[in-house]
Amino acid sequence: MKQTVLTVIPSFPQRRGTPQTYKSKEVVRFKKTDDVEVHIDGMGDPGAYPQLVELVEGAKAIRGVAVVSMQTRLYMLDEGKIRRLADAGALRVGPTSAGADPGPVCYGLGGTEPTVTDANVVLGRVASLLGGEMWLDAEAAHRAFKKLGDPVATAWQAVQLANMEMARAVRLVTVERGLDPGEFVLFAFGGAGPQHAAELAEELGISTVVIPPEPGVFTALGMLFADGKFEARASYPRDLEEGFRRLEEALSVHNPTYYVRLADVRYVGQGWELVVPVGRPADEEQIRKTFEERHKATYGFNLDKPIEVVTIRVFAIATRRKPKLREPPVGGEPKPASFRKAYFGEWVETPVYRRENLPRGFKADGPVVIEERHSVTVVPPRWRVEVGKMGVLELRRI
Repeated sequence: MKQTVLTVIPSFPQRRGTPQTYKSKEVVRFKKTDDVEVHIDGMGDPGAYPQLVELVEGAKAIRGVAVVSMQTRLYMLDEGKIRRLADAGALRVGPTSAGADPGPVCYGLGGTEPTVTDANVVLGRVASLLGGEMWLDAEAAHRAFKKLGDPVATAWQAVQLANMEMARAVRLVTVERGLDPGEFVLFAFGGAGPQHAAELAEELGISTVVIPPEPGVFTALGMLFADGKFEARASYPRDLEEGFRRLEEALSVHNPTYYVRLADVRYVGQGWELVVPVGRPADEEQIRKTFEERHKATYGFNLDKPIEVVTIRVFAIATRRKPKLREPPVGGEPKPASFRKAYFGEWVETPVYRRENLPRGFKADGPVVIEERHSVTVVPPRWRVEVGKMGVLELRRI
């Protein structure tokens, strides 16, 4: 498995520093006067990312990691292990992961430390995986949590902590960019995402959650739906329209259905760019207007300075046939497949439905658990679920 590393490149006013490479799980610290760029090199094992990276005010982080405070910590929640900190006795979720092997304790594959999945099992929210083919060992999960205290209280606290960690990550790309999470819809997928989505949304003030069809294999499904896309780019073009025309001509060998034009634009002297769409023909005044609207929305201000187009890009899109998703059944009143007690601050008798049996238009108020082969959706109290087109689950606060 490829090793994950951090490459730390100190920056100085007149010269570049020598790159320093830190292996995984090291604690990297910088002085308050340091100016650094952080590059995360390679994918590696999600559990192998550094446990803590302390950056300082004014530091720069690239590849999508926004540094906006005195100390920013990088977490990989994943299937986070749960433990108590020796110095304070406080509960901590992650950042180390149990991975798939041995995985959570409830898998029965040799795992010994409780995880978020074990917490959901203890709380009765999850009982099996793979549509009932893989039953989880609830007693083993209870025993693992008993080492940390009362199993139910500790598992409940662990789930809340996991939700708060995820909420903090969402705030990094919303609140700290001037965006209100409450104005968005939370789109949840993955095997575990739908288990936490509604409570995460509540933490963020979001009122609507969407669970797509086949959430546990949603990434693979996306590959089947994706069109072919080919890219060409050019830097600092003298003539915008001519530059775009040449890029499109170069990409024509792919027989695209249509082209998309984009430009990397910034204020003169600025150290970063924003990507803006470009019309046909390319109009510099329209590019400026679009850039300033996006700059204002992203950073909250504009500058009285000229702009420059650093790079132009063209995407050649070749559309292809898409697979057809199964529509949900029509009509009928589905009965719960079973009932079980689930914990939402208190134990509640909770109906459990099979997702493939739910007709379009079906509605139910939480608490409800909806199981399918690759995922489990948890609808907590004060939330309502409705089945929409293509079987999409729409969760709304009530």
